[in-house]
Amino acid sequence: MISAARCQVRFLPALAGFRGEAAVRAFVQGEWCWIRWPEDRSDVLTALRPILGVEFYEFRAPHWYPAGKRLPSELRPPDGDGESLARLMFPGSFSIAAVEDSELPRLPLELVRGGSIQPATALECDFEALAAWAETATTAELRSIRAAVSGSRVLLLGTKPPTIPGAERFWGKDVFLPVGFRIVPELPLPILRRAIGANSDEYAFIRPNGIELVAMAAFDPLTRAGLHMAVRA
Repeated sequence: MISAARCQVRFLPALAGFRGEAAVRAFVQGEWCWIRWPEDRSDVLTALRPILGVEFYEFRAPHWYPAGKRLPSELRPPDGDGESLARLMFPGSFSIAAVEDSELPRLPLELVRGGSIQPATALECDFEALAAWAETATTAELRSIRAAVSGSRVLLLGTKPPTIPGAERFWGKDVFLPVGFRIVPELPLPILRRAIGANSDEYAFIRPNGIELVAMAAFDPLTRAGLHMAVRA
């Protein structure tokens, strides 16, 4: 039974599917290598057949014979256990060196128009405009909104913020951009938050004229009673 083959090392990837097979062994000799496998593993033989110039061998004690030949070969697989295919096909061991502290070039962030269409999740409006909307809003609509008030300005957060004339709408989560704008370069949220100096307990609102950081604790559920109290104040 054929249980060995000789081929050029560059064709070893043809056996990538057997990297986890401990019984399939390789012996590298310069640009050539020998492959050994148990006689009952016909699948290894099948994988090797398409390789250009591959030579097959079978063992008939005490000699190795080229497949289908009656005379023994002068070539024979080396003795020993050889190496696993996984070791030959994966890179050798490596070490990770710590990067020395150095001044890295600064990469500017730009707010530009475009990008995919994103639903609004926040808006900024005048307090009077919010109060006028709240007069006709349902209780469910009010409960879906959280608000932070600063003087006559109000920031609202919600998956479906109301439609209020003159309001500026934003999209995002934790970091908010004006609807219709995107950040260049596009960065993962944790890296973007770090780049703009936002703490984990702050929302960031990025506008063409600057960045505003607002404490998350400043936002409270919107209620009709709370609005009435704010109007009287």
